[in-house]
Amino acid sequence: MKHCLSNLFSIGVISILAYGCAVGNKYQFADVTANIQAANKIYVAVATIDQRQTVVTGESPADYVGMQRGGFGNPWNVTTYSGLPFADAVSKSICQSLKQKGFDAKSVFIKLGTSEKAALKQLLAKQAERSIFVNIKQWESDTYSNIGLTYDLALTVFNAGASVIAQSIAKDTATIPGSFMNPPAAARREVPATLERFHKGYDA
Repeated sequence: MKHCLSNLFSIGVISILAYGCAVGNKYQFADVTANIQAANKIYVAVATIDQRQTVVTGESPADYVGMQRGGFGNPWNVTTYSGLPFADAVSKSICQSLKQKGFDAKSVFIKLGTSEKAALKQLLAKQAERSIFVNIKQWESDTYSNIGLTYDLALTVFNAGASVIAQSIAKDTATIPGSFMNPPAAARREVPATLERFHKGYDA
């Protein structure tokens, strides 16, 4: 019996060491920046709406970005490091990338539950020289050792006359190599990196 308990304890310790702490994990999205090719000093307004079903219904909080599983596969919510709603973190991230290239970029924060039509109207009312509108239809990561990531994002760029001049859609269900020894650290690095690649959609 002592030998069995010793083995069970050892397995538990290995699980904790191998999978790290799954509780309280946060991913940094608001400060993600991409080295875009465009450079200008024009005024750009950026708005993002979150239409993920679980967020709209209140099942998941607005800052929810996915799950981190413990050593026995039990899931824990992962949220934004900044504490911002995920949609606002995306807008802030895009603005920071643009500011690095000289743009006068400002976020237009949209209240959760606002319709796409109303949100777009709110964005275009800023009368910016360029308006960037992002629709988050799906975004959820699920990390055990490797990282599962499902996302469906649409980005539209409007000119000063409210005409569409560029569009970008990113939609996929992917498995990203993670880490056996420290899955949370790998996920904190790899999941935001996917958002960085999406930034290229507004290079036009």
